[in-house]
Amino acid sequence: MILTGSSSPPERSSTASSSSSGDDSRNDDIDINDNIIVISGRVDVREGETVEQVFVINGDVDIEGTVDQWVVTANGDVRVSGTVESNIIALNGRVIIEDGAEVGGDVRSSQ
Repeated sequence: MILTGSSSPPERSSTASSSSSGDDSRNDDIDINDNIIVISGRVDVREGETVEQVFVINGDVDIEGTVDQWVVTANGDVRVSGTVESNIIALNGRVIIEDGAEVGGDVRSSQ
């Protein structure tokens, strides 16, 4: 599990990136499944990357790769051009599903 807040950048061991200060701590040689939790920052799951679940407070989520389970954000938007196997929830935000994206569950947003 990756947990990060706005006071320090995340220490990542997977290829999916989350950043709270614009820092992108990545290791492109390791591809493991993660649960990503971010408070005050954004998460980018890039094409070819896979994570388990994503939970973000006060930040946006951009999914070009694969999320094996769900995506939840509060006070942020979710953009999907890749695959989310389960539900997507955006509280006080929008969910944008691009052409060619795949979502295996429900999509809910408050905007």
